Amino acid sequence: MGPLRPESVAAVQAFSRCGDLASGFTRLACTGCGHQHLLAFTCKARHLCPACHQRRVLQSARWIAHHVCLPVPHRQFVFTIPKVLRPIFRKRRHLLTHLFHTATTCLRAAFRTVLNLPDGRLAAAAAVHTFGDYLVFHPHLHVFAAHGLFDRLGHFHCLPDHCLSQLTELFRHQFLHTLLKAKLLSDHKIAELLAWKNSGFHVHADTNLVRPLDIKGRQRLAEPERSGDGQPAAARRVSEANQYLLRAPFSLQKITWKPETRTVIYRSRRSYHTKANFQVFTANDFLAAVVDHIPPKGQQTIRYYGLYSNRSRGSARPTHPIVVPPPRTKKPPPEKPQEEATQILLVPPPEKTTARAKRPLWRDLIKAVWAVDPLH
Repeated sequence: MGPLRPESVAAVQAFSRCGDLASGFTRLACTGCGHQHLLAFTCKARHLCPACHQRRVLQSARWIAHHVCLPVPHRQFVFTIPKVLRPIFRKRRHLLTHLFHTATTCLRAAFRTVLNLPDGRLAAAAAVHTFGDYLVFHPHLHVFAAHGLFDRLGHFHCLPDHCLSQLTELFRHQFLHTLLKAKLLSDHKIAELLAWKNSGFHVHADTNLVRPLDIKGRQRLAEPERSGDGQPAAARRVSEANQYLLRAPFSLQKITWKPETRTVIYRSRRSYHTKANFQVFTANDFLAAVVDHIPPKGQQTIRYYGLYSNRSRGSARPTHPIVVPPPRTKKPPPEKPQEEATQILLVPPPEKTTARAKRPLWRDLIKAVWAVDPLH
């Protein structure tokens, strides 16, 4: 797995002190009864500390659902690359920028071609994952995008269903061209990859659209799967087949420590190679596999594009866009009399508050996960 990166050492050291009163605390006192409570400092480590990463996930999911997404239909896409190309990004994580730019460029080009909008604007949020089942190094990209494009007038043009059949091939050729231009692959290697019958590239488009005003649907796709006792039944019923924009590399519920053999049993889906639904790690191998997915210091794991970029959100953008229906296909779906051809969604403009005021309280996050008010 290569040498241990300095940011991984710093994250492990911070995690070992997370919640330790000896490393610092805040004294909370009630002015009424005089009762005092010590609240230990947290490490705020990404992709390692379960509590701190879960808080970051909930905050990011709430921010995307309430303050980033516009009231239009959304769909999630997952961009996957073949195994032979994954080692390129293992020790040079900054090269994952090519994956971000290529995936969003392909989406924008495909949307513009289908809708015949040469200047249409994309609205998307993308998150990179470096892990797969059993903590193997598997870099892939999750993109949560509006299911269509915005024109210059702010009108949103919906995409017809089943119109992105060639997206995988477009992503395949564009990504290989990007690696060739960056001198990461040779002409001979690219010709060999293009000759493969099964290329290893894949773009998965989620069949379930998130409706324009379904804020809970946006937040559910942005949050990881949660399971365990004491959680709401709705959260436990989330299917494992769904893909999520934000996830931790491992789950505590899947880990079993065997003290007699000093090994870790990690349970997940049934593996295609081992034909089993678990894998046995030694303690050192498991730690090495976990820290391999800690992002480098300063790396952006979530990026926003088009109308969802920081620049666009800072300027004027449509708060109540007109949704233009998708163009008719060869076999149009049966029309429902209660639905209109054009739907105008009137949404009140958001309140002008500061970014700090929009951040959810820790009490609200606990209630969202455990359905228990910690103050009662």
